[in-house]
Amino acid sequence: MLLVFFLALIGTPLAYFLAFKSKKTKPFIETIVTLPLVLPPTVIGFYLIVFFNPETTLGKIFILLTGEQLIFSFYGLVLASIIYSIPFWVQPLQASFEKIGRDTVRTSQSLGASSLGTFLHVIMPLCKKGFFYVFYYILCTHLR
Repeated sequence: MLLVFFLALIGTPLAYFLAFKSKKTKPFIETIVTLPLVLPPTVIGFYLIVFFNPETTLGKIFILLTGEQLIFSFYGLVLASIIYSIPFWVQPLQASFEKIGRDTVRTSQSLGASSLGTFLHVIMPLCKKGFFYVFYYILCTHLR
């Protein structure tokens, strides 16, 4: 459940950004999001060990914040699972958001709804099948 929480926290805004806001940076961000699909999990783990080594800046920052190393810890396992699973959350939600279309979002905002109100009262109800799919897919693939 912790994984689903963090994926929703990170992946949903990212999918929304890719579907509605991003134009110039979309191909680059989609490539970064898709990388865990084409890289083997061992390569992803190796890169995490390299980037979060206690002698690197990221590793030192993490040790200062938590008091322990990220490598070979529960936090490292959660981070690796998030990185590995992010494409399985972002891509279906992005497709679900894109089905709505920009016109629906613009119409909602022209009627006075805020961006958050549009997301909560227009986009989420219209994309509930997409949210159910990604939620159950992530749960099923990580509970086996």
